[in-house]
Amino acid sequence: MNTQQSLESYHRVLTARNRLLLGFVVASGLSFLLGFSVFCLIGRERVVIVPPIVSRDFWVATDTVSDSYLEQMAEFFAGLLLNVTPNSFATRSEHLLQHVAPNAYPTLKTQLVEQKLELERRAMSTTFHPSSFKVDRKKLLVELKGELKILVGKAPVESQTKTYRIQFSQHFGRLYIQQFSEVPHG
Repeated sequence: MNTQQSLESYHRVLTARNRLLLGFVVASGLSFLLGFSVFCLIGRERVVIVPPIVSRDFWVATDTVSDSYLEQMAEFFAGLLLNVTPNSFATRSEHLLQHVAPNAYPTLKTQLVEQKLELERRAMSTTFHPSSFKVDRKKLLVELKGELKILVGKAPVESQTKTYRIQFSQHFGRLYIQQFSEVPHG
């Protein structure tokens, strides 16, 4: 009788061991498959970033961005720089400088100081309303064309069609301003 019970006990333990071994093999195989799929996806991830005003969908990857993202960020940065009053300029320019590439910081900072002095000297405000965008995603370059209005007090003084070029650089999915300049009409 003890032999019969010992054999039954041995078969139960053997069956339990075989089930655990099968579970271990399946779990190991799934872990290997998951690790391999993560390895294959390295560098293909896209980060979705929400700008202050979302007008269209866009995407951001480690080494490239969508055209719509470049347009929206160019419009946002142009608004920071061109929709200003003498009182709001300091705050808006400091916010803009947070998004400037380190190597372009001194140049753009000098440009902003000159613009601030001009605004204060003439006691003027400016507003810019973009009407069209020309995007080169490979070069991270955006040209935006629109109407720049210059006001003194609340009285409009001048209204011109202007084109601005914003050169971006990208580092680990983040967009930085490399250059902001007016395109001369000719």
